[in-house]
Amino acid sequence: MATTLPIKGGPLVADHASQSPSITLHFERERPTKNMNRFAERPAEGQEPLIRTLYIGKKWADGVERIAVTIAKVSSTADTRPAA
Repeated sequence: MATTLPIKGGPLVADHASQSPSITLHFERERPTKNMNRFAERPAEGQEPLIRTLYIGKKWADGVERIAVTIAKVSSTADTRPAA
């Protein structure tokens, strides 16, 4: 299992249980796989990981060491699909 490392500046939203409509999580690259880069979540101190592991295609994330991902809650009635 990967060691959790602190991120300078910390996460934008630290409380997973928050009622906020979105949360930003931070990840550091662990290792490359055949066609992907494997990233490990680096939660704020005292927080449990929400996603843990994220795989991103090498075409986009090749050479990237750290990423931030924002997850937003979407109403079940909202149509969020892109227009055709």
